[in-house]
Amino acid sequence: MSRILLVLALFVMVSVTSAAQPWLGVWTNSEKAPENWDQFVAALGLPLEQFSGNPKATITITRDDGDNYKVLLDVPAINFTSTWNLRLGEEMVMDEFGSGMRYNFTEDGDKLQAHVKISAIGKQYNENYEVVGQELIITYKMDGIVAKRFLKRDQSS
Repeated sequence: MSRILLVLALFVMVSVTSAAQPWLGVWTNSEKAPENWDQFVAALGLPLEQFSGNPKATITITRDDGDNYKVLLDVPAINFTSTWNLRLGEEMVMDEFGSGMRYNFTEDGDKLQAHVKISAIGKQYNENYEVVGQELIITYKMDGIVAKRFLKRDQSS
């Protein structure tokens, strides 16, 4: 179960700020299929039979104050809901899954970047978040592999 939650965490640690704060709000899966996701999962050493696909998830991102943000993840298929607090420029540890995931989010112009270390499996990679129109594109880069996941802004929020 912890590996399932690890991949969900990879999928959902959504960015949270820029000058216009396009990251804030509610995001859900896009109809677009992930790109190279299976290759990325395999490079992490995770079983494809458990982590391929595009599980339905809702991510709500709010700003508390300054550089402090809250991310709420809801994945109905596995009856999972969790909330993370993060601050730009400071390491955030997600040990609740036993994965030892450490995120450090920074801004780069109109994009958000995260450097991620997963001590439980001895891997690290980079995530880039970019809002284009009403779509959030999350790009994952590790060992020459580039994968993408797509989220759309929930218009009902």
